[in-house]
Amino acid sequence: MSARRYEHPGRRPRSGALRQAILMACACLLCAPAYGQGSDRIPEQQAKEIAAKAVEGEVMDVQIERKLGADRYVVEVIRKSDGAEVDVIIDMKTGEVLATEN
Repeated sequence: MSARRYEHPGRRPRSGALRQAILMACACLLCAPAYGQGSDRIPEQQAKEIAAKAVEGEVMDVQIERKLGADRYVVEVIRKSDGAEVDVIIDMKTGEVLATEN
């Protein structure tokens, strides 16, 4: 008695080429960057470095928020001089510091 694979009634078995194409598509999806993380913006690490230099302090957190009409990096920095928390708003495409909020 030979073992048979279960086949759903009414479903054709997938050919080797189709199976390979499906596996390749899944692999591409897994290896692709997450939604919204295209190469058209600066990396988060670079935003942290820009903010730390702009305020001269220690970076605590980075978020993407809707500010000034577009998605921006909002980097929370603790200023060295007085320990105040400052939010540095950075353009995600250019890396320009757009504003700071205390």
